[in-house]
Amino acid sequence: MTASARRKVCQEEGWSESQIVSSLMANYTKKLPDAEDSVIVSVELHVQDMGSLNEISSDFEIDILFTQLWSDKSLGFSNHSQCIKNITMEPKLLQKIWLPNICIVNSKRSVVHSSPTENVMFILYSNSSIWVNYRLSVRAPCNLVLESFPFDTISCVLIFESYSHNAGEVTLHWMEEAITLMKEIQLPDFDLVNYKTVGEVVEYPNGMWSQLRFSLKFKRRYGYYILQVFLPTYLTIIVSWVGFTMDARINIAARTTVGISSLLALTFQMSSIKGLPKSSIVKSLDIWLLASITFVFMTMVELAIVCYIIRIENAKEKASMNGSLSSHRKKFSERRETMSGSMLENHPNNCRPRTFACTMPTNHRASNGVKKNSLSKLARSKSEKKSFLGNEENGCNRQLENGLAYHKNETNDNLFYLRCQSPNKALMDAHLSNCHRESIPMQRLKYEDLVCLGAGCDVGRSCVLLQIGGKNVMLDCGIHMGYEDAQKFPDFSFIGDGKALTDFIDCVLVSHFHTDHAGALPYMSEQVGYDGPIFMTQPTKAISAVLLEDFRKIATQYKGEKNFFTSEMIKRCMKKVRIVELHEIVQVDKELTIQAFYAGHVLGAVMFLITVGNESVLYTGDYNMTPDRHLGAAKIPYSLKPTLLISESTYATTIRTSKRARERDFLSKVHETVNNGGKVLIPCFALGRVQELCILLDSYWDRMNLKIPMYFSQGLAYRATEYYRLFVNWTNEKVKNTFVERNMFEFKNIQPFNMDYAEDPGPMVVFSTPGMLHSGQSLKIFQKWCGDEKNMIIMPGYCTPGTVGHKVINGQKKIEMDGKMYDIKIKPEYMSFSAHADAKGIMQLIQNVEPRNVMLVHGEGEKMKFLKKKIEAEFKIHVYMPQNGERITVKAEKEIRLNVPNGIIQECMSRNPDVSKQACEFRAILDIDPQTNVVKKVMSEKEAAKSLGLEVHGIYLSDFLSVPAHLKPIQWNHIAGILQEFDTQIEVMDDGVSMFNGEMSVLLNETNDDEFEIIFDNLRDDWVNLIKEKLV
Repeated sequence: MTASARRKVCQEEGWSESQIVSSLMANYTKKLPDAEDSVIVSVELHVQDMGSLNEISSDFEIDILFTQLWSDKSLGFSNHSQCIKNITMEPKLLQKIWLPNICIVNSKRSVVHSSPTENVMFILYSNSSIWVNYRLSVRAPCNLVLESFPFDTISCVLIFESYSHNAGEVTLHWMEEAITLMKEIQLPDFDLVNYKTVGEVVEYPNGMWSQLRFSLKFKRRYGYYILQVFLPTYLTIIVSWVGFTMDARINIAARTTVGISSLLALTFQMSSIKGLPKSSIVKSLDIWLLASITFVFMTMVELAIVCYIIRIENAKEKASMNGSLSSHRKKFSERRETMSGSMLENHPNNCRPRTFACTMPTNHRASNGVKKNSLSKLARSKSEKKSFLGNEENGCNRQLENGLAYHKNETNDNLFYLRCQSPNKALMDAHLSNCHRESIPMQRLKYEDLVCLGAGCDVGRSCVLLQIGGKNVMLDCGIHMGYEDAQKFPDFSFIGDGKALTDFIDCVLVSHFHTDHAGALPYMSEQVGYDGPIFMTQPTKAISAVLLEDFRKIATQYKGEKNFFTSEMIKRCMKKVRIVELHEIVQVDKELTIQAFYAGHVLGAVMFLITVGNESVLYTGDYNMTPDRHLGAAKIPYSLKPTLLISESTYATTIRTSKRARERDFLSKVHETVNNGGKVLIPCFALGRVQELCILLDSYWDRMNLKIPMYFSQGLAYRATEYYRLFVNWTNEKVKNTFVERNMFEFKNIQPFNMDYAEDPGPMVVFSTPGMLHSGQSLKIFQKWCGDEKNMIIMPGYCTPGTVGHKVINGQKKIEMDGKMYDIKIKPEYMSFSAHADAKGIMQLIQNVEPRNVMLVHGEGEKMKFLKKKIEAEFKIHVYMPQNGERITVKAEKEIRLNVPNGIIQECMSRNPDVSKQACEFRAILDIDPQTNVVKKVMSEKEAAKSLGLEVHGIYLSDFLSVPAHLKPIQWNHIAGILQEFDTQIEVMDDGVSMFNGEMSVLLNETNDDEFEIIFDNLRDDWVNLIKEKLV
């Protein structure tokens, strides 16, 4: 051992390690360490190796280094020695101190390695920290899901708890680097996919215990089964089909041989497969093998049928001598070719050339007037770098209203010169006008017309007709819950004067399945008349069909409405639906595209981006900007910059409190009511918030061990479970990750409700549909319970004005329902668990997508006015809030997006004296197709001049400044030092200084030695005042 590797010896005159240990052990009492709260034990694992994963016993073996770290103030020795920081103790001393007794509670076997002595390390630190490490061999259980074998995954877990101390005494947590794999885990049949750690507190009958989990997920290697099972059986099936090519009349024996041989080969393959788990569970491999045998067996059945038919035909042939018994079947195929012509739009030959030459010779000098003196050699030597285009002073450009300079070149119809004020980024937005043969207009405005057929300064009956780029799009088609007559439907008389809508509407977009957004679809498509495409997501289509049928039954069977849409109409309407996937760009026709984005409101809810050319509209439907227990938050790309954002504004003036605070308040009120013997009614819609609240209450009932019955409407649980199973990819990540192990929508404490239960005495909680008490089961239960002051009704979402729910929230004491007046003694509570965006969420969406205009719908008028003022004040954009039937026109600038070469950007930035470079003057040449107005190329002036065969000329201007006294006599090196902060590459000449590669020069006036002459390119005019201020 080298000297540097030896243990350091403490030089101070203090206690030795043995003295410290003896003193500590003599004065130590084996008890729970003193702590302000519980004793915190930090845990860390080093995984050495993994021995095996046994499918028969469903367990695995793993070797780990198990480290524990805690603090016991009774064992600190910093006051005994300043030199000794830690002491390695004998493992047997562990029996004399307090231990947290952490064990692997789910292990089948745990052994401390002995090779040859027990592998235990015990270190005592001067600051009273105790570090203990065990080298363990552990066998623990695994969760095998063999249904998908051999494409299955296996989850194994180690669970750590203190065996003798609850969470009040010992708290476990993982260290920062909790898990370390000391080498790559390799098993013969499995790959380690991932591992994770979790810390939580679990409840036992005798209290709460701190628990740590270490989970490993393995995926089976299926290459062996592909080669040994799937591929051979697949080839055997193909071989069995060879018999179909043989003539059954001649080759019956050959076909029989092929079939039987294939069947025997499959049987042999099945018996020779090794490594199959011994389990009675039907596996995917079993299904494959059974299907393979069935395929081969059916070839034999087919042969038997063919032989039987041949035998009958032979018998008929013998019986009939006069005619041929053979018959021929003629096969007719009909081919239909659909010719769809494309709509061709003729664009005028815009942008005719305008002839004006704006070049000047390099020996020209201009100040307030034209001066005849020639420039110095210094200024002239750099002239080839100047622009070949004219300057503003000579009228050689046209300045547009938005600050854009726009030029036409005399030699090329397609070439334009562009100057604009724009941020310095490689992708620049330049606002260009379309130009005609006669003239180049300042600006051409595009129009977007909108009419609210519903939801204009109102909640319910969402239906907006949008005209964009000559295309007509209907956004949602809902009903109003507050009306019982024809007013519940949108007023379609605004479209086509009451005629069929197919000729007037290009497509219909439905954001989600709620009836106030989709309830009028069958009425619109089947009774008014519309045969065009209806776009929605797959969950929306599946759930809308069910909700529309429920709505029809309530309207016709319970309310007795006539002339209502039928079940057949709903089916015909659903056949017109086209499915749109998230982020999929759907080409409705040659010019109109739509794209859906996740809205987070309910299952399948989306926002739609409608685009025609350079114009776009983002329609939100209903959306939620905050995640909840089963759905994620709305996900919209940043900086979409649509021409118009149409946003719901249900909660235009509301900023919700903390979600956790609302949940605590909800649970507290429910618990208090049922404890006092009251009943709790929670009206809700079939899918959406009810799942959120059911998850919350079901877990609370488990946690509090409550036995009070909870119910929901018949069919509600089944529908929710099935829909969320089908469309689990629309839920949040937590639901997706746990769905295979546990369907969180299968509630343990909530049972289906029967109306007879409403008469039962005692407390209960009932979730019932619909959510606004406008009809159905929830209204009937309310009528039975509203007279008892012990009962409570909790409205978890928005209620449309005119509904019973809205009247209850507003505190009405007498309400007429179904022709009878009821006294309202039940306690009403409004707790917003609605999945609508609040005012903060709406502002956040506007900030994210950066629209140029905003239109508010689906909100109450007075509240929308408040939000409108706030949006206009903060974002400086136009905000519209039309009434139903009001037509508004949104004017939008035509926009062309340019991909600008980086060299041009850097050059533009270098010419701007502003240090921030926030708004640099952008100069470039655009090569534009006159037929389509498409920008083909962005070029620098020099590149454009070269392509046109023109010479580059420059324009120089002069300004004068008296030489200050402190600069006399003039020393050009001193002048260069003063101006160096503007140009670090400044050049010093005999008669002056040159800046920016010759684009600016500071000289002495040729006719007056007491005067500076500043010669500058017209592109550098912003720098002149800065230089004059610096020299003065």
